[in-house]
Amino acid sequence: VHNYPAALHAIDRALAAAARDTANDAALKPIALVLKSAVLLAQRRPREAGPLLRTAQHLADSLQLPFSSGNGTLELEATWARYYEALGDSARAESYWLAASRTVRRVGFASERLAYLHELARFYQQHRRPAVAATYALAALGLADTLRAAEGALNVTRYETDQAHPTPQARLPGLP
Repeated sequence: VHNYPAALHAIDRALAAAARDTANDAALKPIALVLKSAVLLAQRRPREAGPLLRTAQHLADSLQLPFSSGNGTLELEATWARYYEALGDSARAESYWLAASRTVRRVGFASERLAYLHELARFYQQHRRPAVAATYALAALGLADTLRAAEGALNVTRYETDQAHPTPQARLPGLP
């Protein structure tokens, strides 16, 4: 269920709070503008999203903001890609999807990388380029397998640690 009005209201409240808190404004405002743009794009309102994205881009460039901070992730490139897709500008959309994928690969965000690989596969499939789509789909499958294997190894390690060092409650007789 997508409650876009509630999302927009929450983002507008965050923007108002950021305007009052100038110390936090620098990083929060571009993230909030990108989020608001993403909601507007999901509502098929690209004309309203464009100015917000331009402002977010200007702030992010001026402040040299990283992809991720304590305030969240700044998914500018992916949101630009969605914006240009909504406008029917596939060349720019492709360029931004590729840039978004490079960014998350560079900063090491595996979950976002997986999402962007899926988006690239979808994008190329929609643009009747199945060979390129297949390349990104296979890369996504490989990354998903790697993430599952790492998660499995982590679960084994967690289990072994729990067995070697039981909590005090687990040592008491009669407790589960």
